[in-house]
Amino acid sequence: DRKILECNQLQIAYETAFCNYHEGLTGGCSSYTSCRSSKTASQRRVHEGVQVAEASRKSEYEAAARIDCLLKVFYVSAAEQQERLQGCASIHVNTSALDIVYHA
Repeated sequence: DRKILECNQLQIAYETAFCNYHEGLTGGCSSYTSCRSSKTASQRRVHEGVQVAEASRKSEYEAAARIDCLLKVFYVSAAEQQERLQGCASIHVNTSALDIVYHA
């Protein structure tokens, strides 16, 4: 009887320890999953805001380049002004330097 009681107590201790171990593992995974989901959602919101700001900066940069071109029309001779003005209408502004890489 004493051996059975001792064996049962050891079995209970083993099962309790194993359950605690299992709970710690799954709880850790659950915490990780929850944290990752939260941070991923936060990252997505930040990316959305930065994408709006990026597009805005590119528009501002293009506008500034066009204004700069138009102002330079005043600094050329009268004979060259029409050609310079037409050139400003078809100017291509490279904004690739303002591109942002978004990591997942």
